[in-house]
Amino acid sequence: MCTHLRTAIKTVSWRVFAAVDTFVVSTVAITLVSGGNYRTAAVAAVSTVGFEAITKIAWFYAHERLWESKTLSELGGSNVVDSSFPA
Repeated sequence: MCTHLRTAIKTVSWRVFAAVDTFVVSTVAITLVSGGNYRTAAVAAVSTVGFEAITKIAWFYAHERLWESKTLSELGGSNVVDSSFPA
């Protein structure tokens, strides 16, 4: 069973990886759209990463806690997860 602390740590660590992805994708996309202005694109990408990090951390934490509150029987029976697969 996950604890609230474990869920919070897992949430933040995932967001670090996701933020790097968002920064790279945003920078490339905005650079292409803005005609090659990398500096403007990087500033916009940092703003995007900052805003989305806050909202997605909250959503992911809520999602994890919701999953933890459900039992396998509530999700459709014991066949939902193969018991031989390590959790």
